Amino acid sequence: MEILNLESGTPFSMGKGKNWSVLNPDVGAESITLNHGLHSPGHEFTQHQHDDSEDVIVVLEGEVQLRQGDVYTPLSAGEAAFIPAAEVHGTVNSSGETARLISFQLPPDLALYRGERNTSGAQTPRPKGGSVSAVQIVRMVKGSPRFPADPDVRNVFSPAKGAKYARLDYIILHPGQAYEYGNDNPESVFVLIHGKASVSQSGEDRTLSKFDVVFLKGKQSVTLRHAGEEEAILLCCSYVVP
Repeated sequence: MEILNLESGTPFSMGKGKNWSVLNPDVGAESITLNHGLHSPGHEFTQHQHDDSEDVIVVLEGEVQLRQGDVYTPLSAGEAAFIPAAEVHGTVNSSGETARLISFQLPPDLALYRGERNTSGAQTPRPKGGSVSAVQIVRMVKGSPRFPADPDVRNVFSPAKGAKYARLDYIILHPGQAYEYGNDNPESVFVLIHGKASVSQSGEDRTLSKFDVVFLKGKQSVTLRHAGEEEAILLCCSYVVP
């Protein structure tokens, strides 16, 4: 188990805005990457496509437009988008406030960090004429509930919903609640997006604050517990073996 933070990543360039690679092969990740972005009004994350990687984009604060050529789809705080491999996509902040986003790529697309996706003009990919987008946009709290519902875990994306590798869960911990997680997947990532929580593994307890990241590699079990006064909300993104 490794604990990181969204604000401790390595900067990379992709259009305008500030972008950081938080989880990548340099910190041991082989199946999943995590990026963090702060995009001011007018900033665009360049349209691009991942040859073999699925992309999950989550808006934590503000709103953006998911751009696919000349088509713009609203994406606001609390919503997540699933983009299949090879589908053209980017984001534009056309609002009046800064937007905070995170994204997961499964498996990693290292060309993104080498600047190969940061194109302009005629080099920027566009959707093929006559194609139909397979992008899914979901308000995470309205994901499919898991039973029994203690705590409240909502499945947002998964192979059962059309993904090949990506699973995204939205977890709400109320006072006194704990979530026992047994990882059977190669890699999983938790991000605390609201409130406070703690994580326990093999008798070791660690306190988590907002935007802390818990990275699990291989088969590991952890317990996440509510802490503080407000409800704690976490995202869990896992790479699922096809």
